[in-house]
Formats: sequence, structure tokens, C-alpha cells
Amino acid sequence: MSGSVSEFLSKGNIKSFKSGIKSAFGRNLPKTLVASAVLAGAFAVCTKQSAPESNAVKPRTTYAVKENGDTLCAYQAIPMSDADYARLQKLVNAATKTESGCEILKGIAKAGTTLRLDYSGEDNLGYFLPDDNSICLGKQHGDADLQSVLIHEGEHALQNQRVPQRTSRYNFESNLKNIRITEADAMTMQTLFSFEMAEQGDSAALKMMKIRHKGMVDTYAAASEKYGKGSSRALKETMLSWYDDKNYVSIYDEVMAEGHAEKVDEALGVSLLSHFSKTADVDALLSNTCQYKGVKYAGTDGSVLNTPRTAWLNVETRDKMANVSNRLVSKTLGFNGDESMDNFYMRKDGKVSRQTYKQIVATMIARQKTQGR
Repeated sequence: MSGSVSEFLSKGNIKSFKSGIKSAFGRNLPKTLVASAVLAGAFAVCTKQSAPESNAVKPRTTYAVKENGDTLCAYQAIPMSDADYARLQKLVNAATKTESGCEILKGIAKAGTTLRLDYSGEDNLGYFLPDDNSICLGKQHGDADLQSVLIHEGEHALQNQRVPQRTSRYNFESNLKNIRITEADAMTMQTLFSFEMAEQGDSAALKMMKIRHKGMVDTYAAASEKYGKGSSRALKETMLSWYDDKNYVSIYDEVMAEGHAEKVDEALGVSLLSHFSKTADVDALLSNTCQYKGVKYAGTDGSVLNTPRTAWLNVETRDKMANVSNRLVSKTLGFNGDESMDNFYMRKDGKVSRQTYKQIVATMIARQKTQGR
């Protein structure tokens, strides 16, 4: 069975394409990501990564204190060292200057999430680990980065309370849309927080965001001017702009694809029979992920995640998944498959088609049949 839509389109090879693509799923695959908080694990419940040496240090009840001396909340911090502990407290207390910072910090405290400052890996600014409900901020980076990353990873901790985790029970499309929207939402909160910090006289975080994610910064600036600071419309437009940085989005796509590949390659065929069958409810995925202060700022219509703007997939990634598909079909003797990758819109040579892979193939097959009459 051919694994390449591009090959199909170039050769019109209908017979070799057969019934489309049967994708694969993967276990957790920790990766280092530049420019933003690390993707600590593609599939949270299967993660092999653990908090480095944090288990040897007991969490300490610590208080987030506002400038006026009031206590916002009590949170759990892991004092890796006196210096790191003091620096973490400084970052948390600074976050209380903003409305979004207070909201995230109170949520973290309620969820029992532990915070620590520690080495987070090469190029990683920080990460959230669902399996031990902890956030690590990379001590090797400056406060200008870590200040907003605290909020980014804090939002991931709150998402963990609201959004079903990525597992091998879900198909490729569901897991990819899950990881994209959770990152888009966390980056939106990071952007909002950075603007609020700047309004309080500390523009360091916003300057770093402008360097790393200028598109989102520009979008929020314009949308907040038009619709109001922190408004649902401004937040939604900022969230959607995350998908426009296609090179950055593709990093997450590659992590997900490699994770799927590893799952298929390492698992026994019989164990794969029960995988890849669940499809996420995109309405629930959108509304449960994109929340701020109890408001579903992006609405409840998940079709926004099914457009050429948000549901594109590079042809190279799709073809990689097609190769994984062949291995999956072989290992399960044809009993299991997942064609959900073909529900994405084709992105080739930097351009996104107005048709999904499935639609492109169907059009080509219909054309071939017509010509063959």
C-alpha cells in the first residue's frame, strides 16, 4: 500500500493507494523545544520522565504574597536550594501584580501543583509533568523568560484538571488537536500576563515574548484595542494566531508523529488492537481547554479547530504517519487502523490546500474513474 499522498497525486496511482492511510500512535516522547515551555511529554499518562531528584526534597508550604503584604494563596514549592527557593518565591510574588497571574496561581494552589526551580534540560524554559503534578522552571534561564513561563506552565496544570489526557486510545487526529489547542491556550495566557506585567511597569516578559512570539503579541495588542483588554474576543483571536506560526506548530506535530511511531514499533501487535479507536469531541476539547476566570473565551463550537487555519498538516508529517500506518496494519494483521490524519488539510511547499487529504484523494479517484469510462 502506498504511503504517500504526494506520490498518489503525482502518479494517479489509485490501486496502490487502496483505502487511504492507517495511522499509528505513540507513547510519551520527551523533547526539547526552543522558544517556549518544553513539551514534557506528548502523551501525559505514559510519560517516563520524572522530576529530577525532586522526590528527595519534600515540598514546602509557601505563600504567594502581594506587594501590600496580603497573602494570595498557599502553594507547594520544592526547595532544591536556598537560592533557587528564594528566586522561585520572587517570581511567584511578582506574578501577583497581575489579574491573570493571580488567577493562575490560585488555580495551581487549589490543584496542589508543586513548583520548583531546577535545571530543565537544554533549551527548555520549563515544563509541567502530569504524572506528579509538578512544574519545573529552568534555572539556567533568566527571570524575563521564567516570569511568563510560570504562567504558561501553570495554565497547563489547570488544563490537566479539565481536559482528557492524550493516550494511545485516541486516534492521531484527536491527539494532535489536543496538543495544539492546549499549547495555543497556554501561550495565550502567557501573552495576556506579559501585557499585564508591562502595565505594572515590568516589561521584561513582554520584550521576550515579542522576540519569541511576535505574531501573538501583535494580535493581542490589536484585538485588545478593538475588543477590550482580557476580553473573550481578544483572547480567542490571540489563541487562533498561535496556529499561524507554522514552523513552531510543526515542532509539536513532529513530536506527536514520532511518539506514534515509537508506540507501534515497540508494542506487540496484539496490544495494538485496542488502540487508536477513540475520537475526541472537538466541542468539549475547545470549551474545556480555553477557559479564563471560568469563562469559555473561545466558545463551545469546536469547528474552529477543523479549518484550514487550524487543521493543516505538513505533507512530510502526513507521509511519515503513512509509513507508520503500514507497520501498524502489518503488526495487527489488518485488524486495526486509523485514517484520521487524512482529515487534516494538506500543507505542501508552505501552502495550505482548501481540501483535506481525504478530499484530495476522493477527487482524484473520481476523476480517474470518469476518465476511464
